[in-house]
Amino acid sequence: MTEGCEDDHQERFSLWLDGRLLPEQAELMAQHVAECPDCQTFYSALRRLEALFGEAGMPAPRPGFSARLQARLAARQVRHHT
Repeated sequence: MTEGCEDDHQERFSLWLDGRLLPEQAELMAQHVAECPDCQTFYSALRRLEALFGEAGMPAPRPGFSARLQARLAARQVRHHT
């Protein structure tokens, strides 16, 4: 980031990419990225990562995962209520 960038811009990039900024905040981020070469580079890298992860998809859980998880949660609940 160049001098003058706000310290929280990197954190806001994730919120921006997820569409979780208010419209005014998103507009300010877009304006800043348009003017800041370092933030443009950072934003481009995040977009590439987002695309890579999107292409990878979620792996399927191993067989029996849900049953094992439910059993562990039930056991934990019993321990906390005794």
